[in-house]
Amino acid sequence: MTLNSRLVLYTSLICPYAQRVHAALEQAGAKYDKVEIDLKNKPEWYHQINPALKVPALVVDKDAHSKDLEKVPESGVSVNESLVLLELVADLFPDAHLLPHGLVNAVNRAKVRLFIEAGNAFSSAYFGWLIRGEPATNILTAIEGVQAHLPETGFLLGTDRPSIGDLAFAPFFIRFKSFAENSNHSEVDIAGGKQLLETLKTEKYSKFYKYINSLLDLPSIQTTSPDAKLIVDRFTEKIAQLKAAK
Repeated sequence: MTLNSRLVLYTSLICPYAQRVHAALEQAGAKYDKVEIDLKNKPEWYHQINPALKVPALVVDKDAHSKDLEKVPESGVSVNESLVLLELVADLFPDAHLLPHGLVNAVNRAKVRLFIEAGNAFSSAYFGWLIRGEPATNILTAIEGVQAHLPETGFLLGTDRPSIGDLAFAPFFIRFKSFAENSNHSEVDIAGGKQLLETLKTEKYSKFYKYINSLLDLPSIQTTSPDAKLIVDRFTEKIAQLKAAK
């Protein structure tokens, strides 16, 4: 990043994909402006930022002269898709070590991308549990896949600094944990979710349990996370909408 560059993050607190990028910017110590997008009432101008009308989006303005947050300046570019943005943030802020650089770190970069795939399996199982009434045991199977990638200590790459792989995973576990602990929704396997959280405290999952608690304690995760009530309220509303649409 040059001294005159400007970053603008378009996000929504409830969105796990947006939190990925928000947390990465925080972890990198980036200076950026943040625009909260109401996903239930998206502003008309937002299509100029992201024609797909999704969050997150990140505007990178190399000159930083424009103060208009409702369009992409001529000197800037808008980028979307959370995993693309995670790699972009890692490239913009190499000193944060969010993604290892250089030929010597090619294997570690592959480890990060494979871990993201394991995390995607978790998010798929989570949405199946939340939206389609699938059992929480599917989530536990996905967690076993995540744990298989973890070192004995530290974050994914065995250091005390998280990678984009770690930051990509955390938002989805937060939402699962919050809903399982605080909801009594009759169409979701809440009992199974609560039991799963207890199961994670056993010896078999000790590596994952230590890892996830360290991850959720990161300031970059805590400061970008919605509270449990918002998670429960918004996803309860989403379940009702999907049921009504059937």
